[in-house]
Amino acid sequence: MRKHKLNLAIVWAAGFCVAFSIGLYIFWSVYPSRPLIKQEPTPFKLVDGINVAPQGGAISYDYNYCKFTDLQAVVDKKFIDTKSGLIFQSTDTSTVLEKGCGHVHREISIPRTLPPSEYTLDITATYYVNPVQGDEVVHNHTEPFTVVRSAEGAYGDSTNGGITPQ
Repeated sequence: MRKHKLNLAIVWAAGFCVAFSIGLYIFWSVYPSRPLIKQEPTPFKLVDGINVAPQGGAISYDYNYCKFTDLQAVVDKKFIDTKSGLIFQSTDTSTVLEKGCGHVHREISIPRTLPPSEYTLDITATYYVNPVQGDEVVHNHTEPFTVVRSAEGAYGDSTNGGITPQ
């Protein structure tokens, strides 16, 4: 009799776990999801219209946002050459945005080794939602800006042996 009750308890526990798992899967599948964040304007505006920066300098941009979640994103920033399509990874740290609406002013450093050209800064934020719906990815970019050769740094001065690219 005791063994029968133990088997019955195991069956009930297994049934509960299966029912709970199915219910959770259905909830995650049909739960209405709204965008986790809205950002404006697109593309992000450069501050004071300053769209030229030297290698090793900085560029600033502004945007407004409304964030509807406490989740934090994994942010990836890349400099994209608008003429050649080459991509240069940024080492910039991401901005932590709080839930609610606000304004962000960001300054990003231009690497000394970034070749002179016209670029946009491509910003990708990935939010992990749940295992069923997967990730929500938000893409944005800045207005185009020009990186000009710096008098010091990557090209043609004493810090690199006077090597000047041809």
